[in-house]
Amino acid sequence: MRSILLTNSYDKSDIKPTILIQEYQKLLTQDIQDFFKKPTRKNQACNACNAPTTEPAFSRLKLQYNECLSCGSLQVDDRPTTEQLSAFIKYSKAIPYWNEKLATSTAPERFKHIIQPRLDWIAQGISEYKNASSKIGIIDAQPDYTEALKALPNLFSPQNIHSLHSPDKNSISISSLKGNCLDACLAFESFDASLHPRDDLGKVAKALNKGGLLFITSILGSGFDIRVLRERCESILPPDRMNLFTVEGWKILLQDSGFEVLEFSTPGSFDTNNVKSEINTNKEFLQDKFVSYLFSNREQKDLDAFQNFLQEALLSSYGRILARKV
Repeated sequence: MRSILLTNSYDKSDIKPTILIQEYQKLLTQDIQDFFKKPTRKNQACNACNAPTTEPAFSRLKLQYNECLSCGSLQVDDRPTTEQLSAFIKYSKAIPYWNEKLATSTAPERFKHIIQPRLDWIAQGISEYKNASSKIGIIDAQPDYTEALKALPNLFSPQNIHSLHSPDKNSISISSLKGNCLDACLAFESFDASLHPRDDLGKVAKALNKGGLLFITSILGSGFDIRVLRERCESILPPDRMNLFTVEGWKILLQDSGFEVLEFSTPGSFDTNNVKSEINTNKEFLQDKFVSYLFSNREQKDLDAFQNFLQEALLSSYGRILARKV
């Protein structure tokens, strides 16, 4: 298994302007109150490693996150039902705000810093690990990658790009596909939002040919900023982030589902910036003496070096995984 280090210098506000993100969080908080009013089912077992016991960790937007006592993964405990999630997707005020306001206003920067690097990654992975590819499945409610993949005509023709979402966009569906028919599958933060990630990964495994490639991006519960900030971490926004698996949790989940991990990287750039920003706003919450010392006494170049270390040690909160069906 290899790890890739990336340097992608851009400001987080280029893709997540503070004012727009604050309004989105406000709308999302109200949506959660409207659509997830009552706790539904408790999910005691870990969705990553399948360990039987989790314990309360923190609450975010009034949803309880539990932490696995074995692999350390985080997950929403009082999970919504399929019906509640469908209603949220259909009637949410936050989703159209994101699509029409936030995503639209940042589209050029998002393509440059997020979409294009992922397209390069897909092309490189298929070139290196698969001689040819014809059919690809996409687990992503957004249309960006369906259109963007058409820019790779040597890899995928438009008629062989398949969406694996159900019509209501809240679950994975392979009903229109025969088993063992896909050469590759994309899952960009898709399992973060899955109600049943183990079942969904099993469906993907069933749809892939032997040797088929699975490209995953995920926000990791083992990431430095999530470990330090917990409920204060702004990237934890349910229901898109119901599952925050650790590196260890992901490895177990993929192995259990019949995959070999070819690449596991954490090429995140914002862990130290996120922690520094929160400390500048409210230093009183911080209990860890080392983190307090680091951010109170060291220069920016030291924090940049520490961010590089987080990438090397797989401790950043943005994860990139390439796996192959065995």
